[in-house]
Amino acid sequence: MEALTHINCENCGAQVEVVPGQLVLTCPYCGSAINLVKKEESAPIVYDFLVPTDGDRSRLRSVARKLMIAPNDAPDDVLDLSTFDEENFRFIPFWLAEGSFVSHWSASFGFDRTETYTEYVTQIDTQGRRYQTPETRYRKVTDWRPTSGTATGNFRLLKYGGNIDKLPPYVISLLENPKALGEIATFTPALMGGFEADDFTLEAEDARKDFKLL
Repeated sequence: MEALTHINCENCGAQVEVVPGQLVLTCPYCGSAINLVKKEESAPIVYDFLVPTDGDRSRLRSVARKLMIAPNDAPDDVLDLSTFDEENFRFIPFWLAEGSFVSHWSASFGFDRTETYTEYVTQIDTQGRRYQTPETRYRKVTDWRPTSGTATGNFRLLKYGGNIDKLPPYVISLLENPKALGEIATFTPALMGGFEADDFTLEAEDARKDFKLL
């Protein structure tokens, strides 16, 4: 095999001389960086689960009208008269994180109560002599009590994994609501027959970082 002496710049197409032992070259014509070591292609994503839809068009149209109202409070009568010229059903990619948690907590709780106390007030009699009389007063005090406990539960987090430009933000926030996720099924290609499917653009590691922030 002959040694590689020149490589074409991917930006301007010019031939750039390969320098032995140098992994990154700079095109002398346009200044672009040329990596001689190509990054390994990511392994294809394997879908694990799928949320099937029943395909009820009337129900989906009703949901679509609600979404049309959401961003700008459009009048209901306008939406009732609207028609759907085209309907496209597609599968939306999501990253799903599920698990359980155990949390130990401690805190101090304050309990307010009213207590009485006696205060001596100086009085002056008709002859100008001073004397003190006791008076009952009231004040609020707070008793602080330490307490602790353990909280346990399950969690389900969703992160939209497709092209953010294809869906409006309010639709994504709706779909990322765990309550909107129905029963999931083990993925089989047969369940996707007749539906378009958006590609994943969010890498698994980036999704994990987002989950850590929630």
